[in-house]
Amino acid sequence: LEGLSFDARSGQSGDQQHNLSAKDSYERAVEIDPEFGSAHVQLAWFWTSEMTFNNIGSQLTDLSPAEKMANFRKHILAAIDLTTDEVGIDLLRAWEATVDLRFREAYTLLKRYIDARPNDSDAAQSLVNNLMRRGLWSQAQELLGTAAELNKDDPQPSNWIIATHVFAGDYPGASKLAKESLERFPGNALLLYQAHRAYIWNGEYDMAREAIPQLEASQLPPVNLAFVNLRQACADGDTEAARSIMEQLEREYSDDTLWIPYHLTGQLDKVEAVMRPIHDSGQLFALSEFLNYPYFDPYPYPKLMAVLEREGIDRPDPI
Repeated sequence: LEGLSFDARSGQSGDQQHNLSAKDSYERAVEIDPEFGSAHVQLAWFWTSEMTFNNIGSQLTDLSPAEKMANFRKHILAAIDLTTDEVGIDLLRAWEATVDLRFREAYTLLKRYIDARPNDSDAAQSLVNNLMRRGLWSQAQELLGTAAELNKDDPQPSNWIIATHVFAGDYPGASKLAKESLERFPGNALLLYQAHRAYIWNGEYDMAREAIPQLEASQLPPVNLAFVNLRQACADGDTEAARSIMEQLEREYSDDTLWIPYHLTGQLDKVEAVMRPIHDSGQLFALSEFLNYPYFDPYPYPKLMAVLEREGIDRPDPI
């Protein structure tokens, strides 16, 4: 319960250090009771996020990619071994398959699980995510309404679903969901962040600008606040401000942080250079997370392309 409370505080305030406090709580729970399956699940979620580069609150530890993957495997296998839920085990195995880049198998497991439990909010979100990775944007968009409804009482997945509406090209839907979510959870930092993105893409530049003071008063990481201001500057046509923010980002942050700003500012020639080290170091799960973005181009990365070919995925050209 302590860990869950830290997770909730992280989303509300934007302070991602709460995620580390949550991890510590779950680890203490496992030390007390090694067969505490729910704590293993939460730790598997932490290490899944920690392996990525595109989640707010990832890359919080100094562990190597191999160590992070080992921690994920330890806890997901424990969760699978400990569960007595003959239906629920499919959801855990689908999660493991996704990290292993077995996307077709993950889809089959998720569909079987959802057929048995159609109102499971986590599964609805996971199925949309699977379709996005495979470039099946229209199918993902068809399921977004269900995923949003099932998750409406939890701001954490709601912020992700707002972004997913944007990625699927449903900008009015993203804006509408953002406004509805903020009515339920006013001041939630992660929701505000995604709402600002949604308003920009929906052409509501003034509404986006009005959200910035609240975002700047939050405890979101500075890099995400820089993204907010960069999006606003680009939308407003303020070239001087956008150039200044880009200079700050290039000066202060590592390469893997910069691919979104490079897309925003049209510097596509720089994107491959910042993504190549992720590919070359074998962090293919982390690289596959970028498949959720319709403007991510997987073609320069042969190891990822080999996975897509194996999985029978023919993604549309990046937008």
